[in-house]
Amino acid sequence: MLGTAQFGQAYGVANRSGAPDFPTICAMLAEAAEGGVNCLDTAFAYGESESTLGRALRETGLRTHFHLVTKTDSRLPDNLSAAATERRIRVSVEESLRRLQAETVAVVLLHRDTYPAGLDALAKLCDGGLIGTGGVSVGSVTNARAFESHPDLGAVQAPVNVLDRRFESFLGGVRKRGGLVFARSCYLQGLLLMWDAATPEHLLPVRSSREYFRQLSQRFGMSLPELLLRAMWRRPEIDSVVVGAENLTQLRENLKIFARAPLSEDVGRRIDEFVYEGPAWILDPPQWAVQTRGSPGLCKV
Repeated sequence: MLGTAQFGQAYGVANRSGAPDFPTICAMLAEAAEGGVNCLDTAFAYGESESTLGRALRETGLRTHFHLVTKTDSRLPDNLSAAATERRIRVSVEESLRRLQAETVAVVLLHRDTYPAGLDALAKLCDGGLIGTGGVSVGSVTNARAFESHPDLGAVQAPVNVLDRRFESFLGGVRKRGGLVFARSCYLQGLLLMWDAATPEHLLPVRSSREYFRQLSQRFGMSLPELLLRAMWRRPEIDSVVVGAENLTQLRENLKIFARAPLSEDVGRRIDEFVYEGPAWILDPPQWAVQTRGSPGLCKV
């Protein structure tokens, strides 16, 4: 799944080039389609991503190739009545469809994991044919648990990477029930790929953990991005990995990685042996802006 947050804004802590221009976006979509990508992830909150994507899919003729996943307005308050929640979510989805120039989308996720009743509203949109299935994008394990028994939970997107295994049990349960599981943040918004000198000072607690995987990748003769990405499809609970790209070069490198064979058992075992013991907030990018400095990063093997 190609993440398109970068299509509408300068997304990610490692972003140095901003959003790609429109011709580049069209070229990226064409190359993604050719390389086997069949799903696109976007959201109302990603700047101009939905509008740009809608225009690009029309002009490239690729609309029918990709399944679309978008998210509701992240500004929806939690204290609305059921009727008000239903109205607001319907309006949000209809606006997304307008921007995407689409009559329906495959999946709509609640962009915040704080109001499980929102799934009831999405279920009605499924019944009306506006969306294929509804779900939630989770960031808190506690909040995620409030969704796991909901009968209309059809899809979940969660952060998963070599440091972050918080949602493993929850996602396994969703997958067992037949729900779709999308993994995001395999590079932790690029933080896991950065060198220490380029890392914002308050995010440096990640460096010892990052170095473990950098050395592991070198030992087994692969790049760090390759190790981190290939580690994701060892996870049986994951249906699709959401990976963004700022340019064609990044996209091409990711496509090459996806074409490679699974990791060896030896590499997999060393990945599984790692236990992250750094600050919990490092795993949650929304908290980065409110943190000034963390404690030294730790890892346990």
